[in-house]
Amino acid sequence: MPSGRYPVSDFMDCGGRLTLTSGVPVTTSDVTGASTVYFTPASMLGGYGRIGLWSGSRWIGREFSEISIAVPSTKFRPFDVYAYWTGSAVALETVDWNQFSLAMSNQSNATPVAVVTGSNHGRSVGDLVAIDGVATATSLNNSVWRVGIVGGATTFTLDDSVAGGSGTGGTFYVMNSSRFTSIAFQNGVAVKNGDATRRLIGTCMTWNTSGQTEDSVSKRFVSNLYNTAMRDMRAVDTTSSWTYNGSTYREARGQNSKLNRCQFVSCLGTFYTASVSVQTNDNNQGSCGIGVNRTSLAEDQVSAVMATAIDGLISAEKSGWVAAGYNFLSWVEATYGGVRTFSGTEGLSTGTGKSSGIIASIAG
Repeated sequence: MPSGRYPVSDFMDCGGRLTLTSGVPVTTSDVTGASTVYFTPASMLGGYGRIGLWSGSRWIGREFSEISIAVPSTKFRPFDVYAYWTGSAVALETVDWNQFSLAMSNQSNATPVAVVTGSNHGRSVGDLVAIDGVATATSLNNSVWRVGIVGGATTFTLDDSVAGGSGTGGTFYVMNSSRFTSIAFQNGVAVKNGDATRRLIGTCMTWNTSGQTEDSVSKRFVSNLYNTAMRDMRAVDTTSSWTYNGSTYREARGQNSKLNRCQFVSCLGTFYTASVSVQTNDNNQGSCGIGVNRTSLAEDQVSAVMATAIDGLISAEKSGWVAAGYNFLSWVEATYGGVRTFSGTEGLSTGTGKSSGIIASIAG
């Protein structure tokens, strides 16, 4: 494509968005199993199809049509996407974040589940780890867990996990490791450290299938640095109803497949809003809340409590800022004084029922 020079806006222009659907800057339906990331023209901030790139001595505005790049062959790993000038066209390159992973020997049939490794795991309480490839106790796979108790150099527990059989093998992947190549700033514009000709335009993330990413209401794994749009998220449990008797907060329904959460990646950090609404009944107090990167509640996190012997809706809301990298917002629940029944989609088939879940919105 021909290049243009725009004295006022050379370094300001970034007229495109990362997307997983060709020609669609802001997707409106779920995209899963995507192996290609597109940078397609978008004009939310002006400069449609134009981007300012550093030449080594000055900013030059370059025109582009849609360009693309393959998703890296990694699992559970963020990657930055940069735009640069080849000498004849705008192109993309990806840079993976740092990641530590380690093979596991086995997993206990206990609550909480204990993970055993053959060498030093290096984990601390509160670390987030994704698990994949476990045999027998397969419910542990493809979920992100918070490290609970560290029992030594080769053992740690998975917070909010339940016994699901004795597992063997598998790998854990540490989430939110630092960038392999840090970000620098050229005239206030985020660029690749050591090579300002590479302009940062966003961050994406792979999941449990190597070479694939996703942009859906439950997993927003495309984060744009420019021309951001508010991206809606939600998780609704399709189970009719369940009970819980415990004052310790857990992710709703207490299953190992952690689906009652909204998961996303952020390029440089993002603002979020979230709310949980839950139908509940029985003669004991019930509570719901929103856990940020955890399935329990920190002191500054929000919960709501339904009084004893009252049937109805309880809800909680929270907003805030999360750091760059992987994050999740979890729908959590607790009871006080005994068993409480929570409803997922009870009665929806008749058109008169209840629907419980978490909804959220992020910029991306």
